[in-house]
Amino acid sequence: MTSIVNVVNMALLQVSNRVQINSLNDNSPAANAAALFYTPKTQALLRAAPWTFTRKQVVLTQYKAAIVNGAVSSNPPPQQWQYEYLKPADCLRARFLQPTYTSSAAGTPMTTAPNLALPAPQVNTSTPFVMAMDVDSNDNPIPVILTNMENAQLVYTADLSQYPDMWDPMFLNAETAMLASFFAQALTGDQGLVATQVAIAKAALDQARAVNGSEAIPSVDHVPDWMRSRMVSAGGYAPWAPNANGGVVGAMWDSMGFPSGQFY
Repeated sequence: MTSIVNVVNMALLQVSNRVQINSLNDNSPAANAAALFYTPKTQALLRAAPWTFTRKQVVLTQYKAAIVNGAVSSNPPPQQWQYEYLKPADCLRARFLQPTYTSSAAGTPMTTAPNLALPAPQVNTSTPFVMAMDVDSNDNPIPVILTNMENAQLVYTADLSQYPDMWDPMFLNAETAMLASFFAQALTGDQGLVATQVAIAKAALDQARAVNGSEAIPSVDHVPDWMRSRMVSAGGYAPWAPNANGGVVGAMWDSMGFPSGQFY
């Protein structure tokens, strides 16, 4: 079972730190650095790709609507949005919205052919939405999502920073390499070691993103054929047009910052 302490100790070993920690609160220099770096840097790495193991989908809780019971609301969302939803507490990055469909019992099968293989569904990710803020009943700021979609579901990257046992092994490799680069800076100040660890982390992140992309169902928006043919390379990867096809990395990922000042 992988714990946060195990993740930190793996990263410390990568920079030849012989002192292992017992907790993030043991007051050693390594533990103090880990307590500062671990959560925010791990959350940033979780945003660095649409990792399949972090994919979560929920029906959003409506907070405001422009029309309520057939009448114009006295407290509507900001114009020109029709609906305002509460952002899920564990949402690190919103990926896309999709409508909520009503389920119904299956009728007579259209075919009785065994082992019928259905194609993977195309997921429309083009519904506009923006992340914003509002206030609750006590005038405290709260994060919200504005859109014109009724009964919206959100597909998003969930915060699994505190649950390393849920991580994909390739992500774990990238995570420990990334943390090692920050530990090299904080604990040694050796810029040569920092540069080496950043290079290792970038390579690990590359590999993790590529493997993750090959395992995911593509998110496809409508793109005209003439534009698609220009934006898609022979390998099916168009980093300058991530919604043109499934892609290797695809859309919905952020750059990761490193202690060297590089973003990747």
